[in-house]
Amino acid sequence: MKRSIPLLLLAISLFTCKKEEPQPRYKGVASAIKNGQPWSAYSGAGQTSTVGSRSGSCAAFNTLEIGIGTYSKEGFRREDMLFNKIPTGPGTYPLQQFQPCWVDSLPGVWYTTVTDDGDVVGDVYKVVESENNFVTVAGVDQRTKEITGTFQVTLAVARYPKTHPSVPDTLRFTEGSFRAKIMQ
Repeated sequence: MKRSIPLLLLAISLFTCKKEEPQPRYKGVASAIKNGQPWSAYSGAGQTSTVGSRSGSCAAFNTLEIGIGTYSKEGFRREDMLFNKIPTGPGTYPLQQFQPCWVDSLPGVWYTTVTDDGDVVGDVYKVVESENNFVTVAGVDQRTKEITGTFQVTLAVARYPKTHPSVPDTLRFTEGSFRAKIMQ
């Protein structure tokens, strides 16, 4: 009987302990063809305002930021793409290199790999401006606060040496789509 009590306690603990799955910060979904291969990610969106900008005012007041990211199976970020200064209405918007909101009001994009435990910037990419780069807002549901759209962007590594030599110097995202909840 004395041997069976520790075994019983071990069995109970194994069946009652639930391992927490890592939760990505984005709750929406995104997909694209990345350098000819299917690619999937999580997505999220937020509304920009003058709050938090360095200059106290933002040239792109009342626009959207759309974040897209991938995560390792352990829940660590591995890629981050951020579209900023996106108008809130339906339309197709050309993309330029990401600039802070107080610099200008033109839509931009930023992409980086992420290393370590998801908080160390790896390789940084910039927009190849000679390519056809755009984000399309297909719709914004004001009731559910959900945004849907598409994107296409070509990016080139911005600095050498690269953190991940196996990652291509140029990334081409085509047939991209996203669905995200606008967080308050």
